[in-house]
Amino acid sequence: MRLSRRQGGRHVAGKSLAVSEEPGRVVRVGALTALADACQVAGMRVQWRPLGDGPTRYLRVSVEGAAPVGVRVDFMDDEWLYVWHTGDEEPRSIGPLDDLSGIVAIVHYVLHKRVG
Repeated sequence: MRLSRRQGGRHVAGKSLAVSEEPGRVVRVGALTALADACQVAGMRVQWRPLGDGPTRYLRVSVEGAAPVGVRVDFMDDEWLYVWHTGDEEPRSIGPLDDLSGIVAIVHYVLHKRVG
Protein backbone atom coordinates (compact mmCIF):
# COMPACT_ATOMS: atom_id res chain seq x y z
CA MET A 1 0.00 0.00 0.00
CA ARG A 2 1.43 3.36 -1.00
CA LEU A 3 0.64 6.36 1.17
CA SER A 4 0.50 9.95 0.07
CA ARG A 5 3.00 12.41 1.51
CA ARG A 6 0.23 13.75 3.72
CA GLN A 7 -0.31 10.29 5.16
CA GLY A 8 3.31 9.77 6.05
CA GLY A 9 4.73 8.31 2.85
CA ARG A 10 8.28 9.12 1.79
CA HIS A 11 9.14 10.94 -1.41
CA VAL A 12 12.59 11.32 -2.91
CA ALA A 13 13.29 12.87 -6.32
CA GLY A 14 9.89 11.95 -7.68
CA LYS A 15 9.98 8.32 -6.56
CA SER A 16 7.98 6.81 -3.70
CA LEU A 17 9.79 4.63 -1.20
CA ALA A 18 8.14 1.63 0.42
CA VAL A 19 6.44 2.36 3.73
CA SER A 20 6.10 -0.25 6.43
CA GLU A 21 2.75 -1.99 6.28
CA GLU A 22 2.75 -3.23 9.85
CA PRO A 23 -0.88 -3.51 11.04
CA GLY A 24 -0.46 -0.86 13.74
CA ARG A 25 0.84 1.72 11.30
CA VAL A 26 -2.02 1.07 8.89
CA VAL A 27 -4.56 1.50 11.71
CA ARG A 28 -2.89 4.71 12.94
CA VAL A 29 -2.63 6.29 9.50
CA GLY A 30 -6.20 5.35 8.56
CA ALA A 31 -7.66 6.68 11.81
CA LEU A 32 -5.66 9.90 11.72
CA THR A 33 -6.57 10.48 8.07
CA ALA A 34 -10.26 10.09 8.91
CA LEU A 35 -9.89 12.48 11.86
CA ALA A 36 -7.96 15.03 9.78
CA ASP A 37 -10.64 15.04 7.09
CA ALA A 38 -13.48 15.32 9.64
CA CYS A 39 -11.76 18.15 11.51
CA GLN A 40 -11.21 20.08 8.29
CA VAL A 41 -14.88 19.67 7.36
CA ALA A 42 -15.73 21.06 10.83
CA GLY A 43 -13.62 24.18 10.12
CA MET A 44 -10.45 23.31 12.01
CA ARG A 45 -6.90 23.46 10.67
CA VAL A 46 -4.89 20.25 10.65
CA GLN A 47 -1.16 19.63 10.33
CA TRP A 48 0.59 16.26 10.23
CA ARG A 49 3.60 16.24 12.56
CA PRO A 50 6.35 13.66 13.19
CA LEU A 51 6.38 11.87 16.53
CA GLY A 52 10.04 11.62 17.48
CA ASP A 53 12.52 10.43 14.87
CA GLY A 54 10.43 7.51 13.59
CA PRO A 55 7.74 7.23 10.94
CA THR A 56 4.87 7.68 13.43
CA ARG A 57 2.81 10.83 13.05
CA TYR A 58 0.32 12.82 15.09
CA LEU A 59 -2.12 15.59 14.21
CA ARG A 60 -1.84 19.17 15.36
CA VAL A 61 -5.36 20.62 15.26
CA SER A 62 -6.10 24.32 15.67
CA VAL A 63 -8.58 27.14 15.25
CA GLU A 64 -7.77 30.82 15.00
CA GLY A 65 -7.11 32.42 18.36
CA ALA A 66 -6.47 29.21 20.30
CA ALA A 67 -3.40 27.15 21.14
CA PRO A 68 -3.39 23.96 19.04
CA VAL A 69 -3.92 20.47 20.44
CA GLY A 70 -2.14 17.28 19.47
CA VAL A 71 -3.98 14.03 18.78
CA ARG A 72 -2.46 10.64 18.08
CA VAL A 73 -3.67 7.03 17.96
CA ASP A 74 -2.42 4.47 20.49
CA PHE A 75 -3.24 0.90 21.44
CA MET A 76 -4.21 1.03 25.14
CA ASP A 77 -6.21 -1.35 27.31
CA ASP A 78 -6.67 -3.81 24.42
CA GLU A 79 -8.22 -1.29 22.00
CA TRP A 80 -7.22 1.45 19.58
CA LEU A 81 -7.95 4.93 20.95
CA TYR A 82 -7.53 8.55 19.99
CA VAL A 83 -5.38 10.16 22.70
CA TRP A 84 -4.17 13.67 23.43
CA HIS A 85 -0.54 14.15 22.37
CA THR A 86 0.98 16.13 25.22
CA GLY A 87 4.63 15.30 24.82
CA ASP A 88 6.21 12.98 27.38
CA GLU A 89 3.22 12.76 29.72
CA GLU A 90 1.12 9.63 30.14
CA PRO A 91 -1.37 9.56 27.24
CA ARG A 92 -4.95 10.57 28.08
CA SER A 93 -7.69 8.92 26.09
CA ILE A 94 -10.17 10.97 24.07
CA GLY A 95 -12.19 7.99 22.86
CA PRO A 96 -12.33 4.91 20.61
CA LEU A 97 -11.68 4.97 16.88
CA ASP A 98 -15.28 4.03 16.09
CA ASP A 99 -16.61 7.30 17.58
CA LEU A 100 -15.18 9.74 15.03
CA SER A 101 -17.98 12.31 15.31
CA GLY A 102 -17.65 12.28 19.10
CA ILE A 103 -13.89 12.80 18.87
CA VAL A 104 -14.32 15.73 16.47
CA ALA A 105 -16.88 17.29 18.83
CA ILE A 106 -14.52 16.94 21.81
CA VAL A 107 -11.54 18.42 19.93
CA HIS A 108 -13.75 21.27 18.67
CA TYR A 109 -15.04 21.94 22.20
CA VAL A 110 -11.55 21.97 23.74
CA LEU A 111 -10.19 24.32 21.07
CA HIS A 112 -13.08 26.75 21.38
CA LYS A 113 -12.68 26.84 25.16
CA ARG A 114 -9.11 28.05 24.56
CA VAL A 115 -10.15 30.98 22.35
CA GLY A 116 -9.77 34.11 24.31
